[in-house]
Amino acid sequence: MIPKILRIEKLKDFNILCCFNTGQKFGINLLEYFKMNPDNTIYKKLKSKEIFDTIDCNGRTVFWPKLASQIVQNGDIIESDYEIDPVMLYDFASKSAFQMV
Repeated sequence: MIPKILRIEKLKDFNILCCFNTGQKFGINLLEYFKMNPDNTIYKKLKSKEIFDTIDCNGRTVFWPKLASQIVQNGDIIESDYEIDPVMLYDFASKSAFQMV
């Protein structure tokens, strides 16, 4: 089964509770997750609590609305949501997070 995040709860600071389709719930400190790739410019933006707090869940993973941009086929640059791969979060959470019952 490919892990998906069905819902989240915002906890204190940069912590979230992720409820996965596996039935598991993990508390994740996303600041620790961001440290895995310190040069990522979006992760640097997400260290701002104001930006971080726009986090949401789409029933598959976590995302931040209009935080990224992409170039479309005609060459225009448009704003897009920034998502973190739910499999990556699940792997990170299962190794380093606190599991909730």
